[in-house]
Amino acid sequence: MSNPGYLFAGFALAWGLVLAYLWMLSRRSAAVQQQLEALERRLDESAPKD
Repeated sequence: MSNPGYLFAGFALAWGLVLAYLWMLSRRSAAVQQQLEALERRLDESAPKD
């Protein structure tokens, strides 16, 4: 493999890792958002009604 080939492979690997990390963060964020919404619903249900 020539030097530009290694450079391309390195950049492709780096971008692949960045995209995988961003995908993982978005999934975690969605899970936290769902938990927060469930907690808010539980708090609304348990709050005394005036």
